[in-house]
Amino acid sequence: MRILDWKSLSAVQQRDALQRPAQRDAARVTATAQDIIERVRSDGDAALIALTEQLDGVRLAGLRVTASEFAEAEAELSAKQNAAIERAISTIHRFHAAQMPAPLRVETAPGVQCERISVPIRAVGLYVPAGSAPLPSTAIMLAVPAAIAGCPVRILCTPPNRHAKADPAVLVAARKAGVERVFKVGGAQAIAAMAYGTGTIPKCDKIFGPGNAWVTAAKLLVAQHAEGAAADLPAGVSEVMVIADAGARADFIAADLLAQAEHSPDAQAILVTSDPELAAAAMREVQRQSVRLLRARILTESLKTMRFIVATRSRRRSTLPIVTRRNICCCKFANRAHGCRESRPRAPCSLGPGRRKPWAIIAADPTTPCPPTATLDPTAACRWRTFRSASPFRNSRRRGSKDWARPRKRWPVLKAWMPMQRL
Repeated sequence: MRILDWKSLSAVQQRDALQRPAQRDAARVTATAQDIIERVRSDGDAALIALTEQLDGVRLAGLRVTASEFAEAEAELSAKQNAAIERAISTIHRFHAAQMPAPLRVETAPGVQCERISVPIRAVGLYVPAGSAPLPSTAIMLAVPAAIAGCPVRILCTPPNRHAKADPAVLVAARKAGVERVFKVGGAQAIAAMAYGTGTIPKCDKIFGPGNAWVTAAKLLVAQHAEGAAADLPAGVSEVMVIADAGARADFIAADLLAQAEHSPDAQAILVTSDPELAAAAMREVQRQSVRLLRARILTESLKTMRFIVATRSRRRSTLPIVTRRNICCCKFANRAHGCRESRPRAPCSLGPGRRKPWAIIAADPTTPCPPTATLDPTAACRWRTFRSASPFRNSRRRGSKDWARPRKRWPVLKAWMPMQRL
């Protein structure tokens, strides 16, 4: 961890301070993912069971989660946990349901009527990681938009634990969000199964969800194959940018930074502030809080690249357009509206001096990106629109004609956006 005075850095040093960690062994990861995909295409369910035993150390009796396993999962969760899941589903559903579009029909020229018709994708595969940390929040943020979009086939794959069962919270979240078909398989083999289909897992038209390097590589590979499946944007490393003024709380900033830093050794967490004392206090808080977290081995590596950047107000205006190109942005200004305008984040943004992303990302913030993306495209967030395709129809005859031309193209509707939490 280092505190950097932005104005004292050269242009090269400024670029290095903001550089994302490079993906390690990219060629080896891609080659391994390709081998796994070929095994699954060739041997189907047998390959899935063998790979799960080889890579996860678990011997599965069956791939699909049974009704009794769903019941056991719900019994394992407390009433408080069930209520928290239901609250998160309600919040996210309300946000996405409000975005249902009005009919669009435009006369682009005399006698030429153009109309956009949105239809659900037939079959979608949802991937929910559950390795070092199960993510029921991901299950919710994938399943709810898919349900609102009206996708007829919605399946979910998630890795099994050492007891050959899916994580209880993921199962409960998936079922409450409308997904009944869940399979206990993870990694690149799960992506291959959803892309090409096996005897148990149906073939999907598009795959959604974050994952590790092998999952990301597999999604890219199947999306390039004619018989594969489309995929959402590839997941990048976990990262967060916290932008704060002197009125922010150092302990909240530290929690925001650590919430992403503990995801992986190459995670990136950066604080930008105009107050040197706040930067120092936040670094002390990170050191204090990190010793109480369970993922000490991961944090040992990720904290090496954590940066606390001190930028004076005049200099900060010029640097913010650069540093806010992150997957998650937290703005902690006394004046929320002013902070939003000044920072101009290009990612989902949590606003307010007391807003804590570790809490907001789970239950209160329906704009959280799913999955994080390595690109700078703000359309990476999972919305109900990403689970539908839009077909433009052109009326080839004069006004009043009922003869419509066939649709010429179909593509997922993605709209550039900068979601803001309404506080």
